[in-house]
Amino acid sequence: MDLKKIITNMFFPQECIFCKTEIPITTECPICEKCKNIFVFSSKQIFQRYPLEAIVSCVKYEQAARAAVIKFKYGQRKDVGRFFAEVMTQKLKQHNVSPTIVTFIPTRKNERKRFNQSEFLAKKIARSLKIPCKPLLIKKRATKSQTSCKTVIQRKRNVRGAFCPRKDNLSLQNEKILIADDVFTTGATMTECAKALISAGATCIYGISFALTATGETHKEIRFEFSQKPEIITYENLPYDAARLLKKHIRAKRQKGRYNPIDRFFRSEKNN
Repeated sequence: MDLKKIITNMFFPQECIFCKTEIPITTECPICEKCKNIFVFSSKQIFQRYPLEAIVSCVKYEQAARAAVIKFKYGQRKDVGRFFAEVMTQKLKQHNVSPTIVTFIPTRKNERKRFNQSEFLAKKIARSLKIPCKPLLIKKRATKSQTSCKTVIQRKRNVRGAFCPRKDNLSLQNEKILIADDVFTTGATMTECAKALISAGATCIYGISFALTATGETHKEIRFEFSQKPEIITYENLPYDAARLLKKHIRAKRQKGRYNPIDRFFRSEKNN
């Protein structure tokens, strides 16, 4: 911590974002030691999800983690982001994940004024690991916010084909690439980014997130073989209800057998 921040904290004491207790002037983290213990570490800290080699997550997206992510993402609290990056770096070392390049999920040109939490975390992690952080991807079309998509399938459709590799990329064949993000829900965005990097020649891609939601933790993939291209389908959060579809089918069948008054008149005339 530099001298300027220490002097600033002397005159304007830093408070914990949760309990509002005063934090020592030499501490840069905005969360006190007591409140660090309220984070619930994920039971599924490292797992595989095609096409990524491994995905590392730190804590469950519950209460304290949710509040901290909101402050970082929407309140642009960079001090909270530095704490996230520190925890994420520790987890990478703990699970022996050693990337050679760190990258992030890009935004479009008209969205670049917004705070990109993925880019911030990627740069901090790269600095801690002493490896380069490079913008390897471009977002080629606008997408809705993933938070507005209620189902797994909607999330996948929203970002399908939204990313492509940069043209000025060097060879990625022998590189181990790490994609950083704040929250892992279904993995739709990170998966699309990985597919774009694979199309550019990358062979080894990792993912890391600070928080893992309940959907991401219990999300199971079931592979089905199709005649054209394999697709990944899940049975969780399907966008329809079987009973509702059956009712809709019966209603349509009944309406098909009915005629409007004009049709009935001409039908009766033909019969006579």
